Amino acid sequence: DLILLDLWMPVLSGDQVLKTIRKNPATKDLPVIIISASREGRQIATDAGASGFIAKPFDFDELMGMVNGLMS
Repeated sequence: DLILLDLWMPVLSGDQVLKTIRKNPATKDLPVIIISASREGRQIATDAGASGFIAKPFDFDELMGMVNGLMS
């Protein structure tokens, strides 16, 4: 399993969702890739505990390379 999570979402931001995922013992080790067009996105994702970060617009091959790396 792996989660692709946009940083800017309505109601809860992606970093808030990720922090909740990391606090739950059942999901704390799940790989999570944050996707964002934000200039601060990489740092926010790192601070929240993301496994990876992809900037929008993203290259599909880059995304798949990161997914494959985290799933192996």
